Amino acid sequence: QLMLATEQVANIKNARNGIEAVKKNAEQANFIIDQDKSGRYYYKLRNWQKSVICIGEAYDSLDSCLKAIESVRRFALTAIVAEE
Repeated sequence: QLMLATEQVANIKNARNGIEAVKKNAEQANFIIDQDKSGRYYYKLRNWQKSVICIGEAYDSLDSCLKAIESVRRFALTAIVAEE
């Protein structure tokens, strides 16, 4: 299941750096929650400079969005890059 998305990167080194940034900022709970025009909730993970690293899916309820954030925080601790 897709938990979050970010920009495509050019090489494995950049992918690893991106994963480390997600791990670090997820651990530090650098999330904000926003609503789209339909009133659905989504989260953004930001770095220390408040730049958006990635954006989560949209959820119908705030509770679902909060649960998704907790899932990202848990799974970010063990994320790896699979080399093809």
